[in-house]
Amino acid sequence: MVVCDDLAAWASKRQDHGIQQGFPLNGMAFVEDAASPIGRTAQRSRAQTHTIQACRAGNLRYNGIAAGASTMFARMSAVSAFRVVSSLALSTLALSTLALSTFALSTFALRTATAATAACNFAVLGEGRVEAAIDGRGLRLDDGREVRLAAIELPFARIEETAALAALSEGRNVRLEGGDDAPDRYGRQVTFVRADGADTSLQAALLDRGAALYDGSITEAGCAGELRGAEAGARKAHRGLWADPTAIKDAEKPEDIAAAVGQFAVVEGKAQSVRQSGTTFYVNFGRRWTEGFAAIISRRMIAAMEAAGMAPKTLEGRRLRVRGVVERRIGPRIDIVRVGQIELAD
Repeated sequence: MVVCDDLAAWASKRQDHGIQQGFPLNGMAFVEDAASPIGRTAQRSRAQTHTIQACRAGNLRYNGIAAGASTMFARMSAVSAFRVVSSLALSTLALSTLALSTFALSTFALRTATAATAACNFAVLGEGRVEAAIDGRGLRLDDGREVRLAAIELPFARIEETAALAALSEGRNVRLEGGDDAPDRYGRQVTFVRADGADTSLQAALLDRGAALYDGSITEAGCAGELRGAEAGARKAHRGLWADPTAIKDAEKPEDIAAAVGQFAVVEGKAQSVRQSGTTFYVNFGRRWTEGFAAIISRRMIAAMEAAGMAPKTLEGRRLRVRGVVERRIGPRIDIVRVGQIELAD
């Protein structure tokens, strides 16, 4: 064994200087006096022999450090290192888990905050200053542009609704928001409008005052919920339009509904039956379908209705609120072209 031979040579060298001590051999220490060359030679020989034997037996210890102890210390160091690494790994894992949890909570909070503030917030299409309210849902800007407020309707023109819009907008800077700035057939921009410093759109403000009706055209859930909620608050408080008991048409009085042909109306009542003819569903509110009011759902609307949990067949026997432009085909009808035109009222 090369290591043991090296140790023996080292022990012999130490013997030459007369300072070898503390080599236990089989539990007994020996001390030699280097008095003469012969003694030194004999001692050197014995030292080498004993050192090699002790080394190979695994018993060598010099100044309290043995070969076996070195192995033990190495193992202890390895174990300690493993424990340290394991502790660090566990600590890192814990910190990583905490970080991921914090990230998840932050993401959830961010999503919640975004959902709370996302209602009716769309891309900014332009800005301007309002010169005047044309009617209850139209504005003229000081640069000559005309704007039609999206997503709201009026059953008929009244000075009260024009005055309400004027009070909210005239002389104020506004932002025009929406997904498309293409003008309608009258050359007007149909957008959401938000006055500077306002938390909500002019549409929501008008609905809250009972100065307009929601038309059911918005597909984005947050925005639709905001507009429905604003209208519902005014309806329950009988503000504005809702102070008139005929603001909601009774589905069991088709003659009253027929009087609003060509106008936007809100009709409420119990669906007596749902019938299918070809690819069209008829939600009938009267016992005589030829005379009573009906909501008509075409085949192209079925998938969207089902996705919204409003499959036509499930509406039978439910109390519903239907909105849209009234038409006359035998009895009064409203065509459903958007899911938002029908809602549960029970």
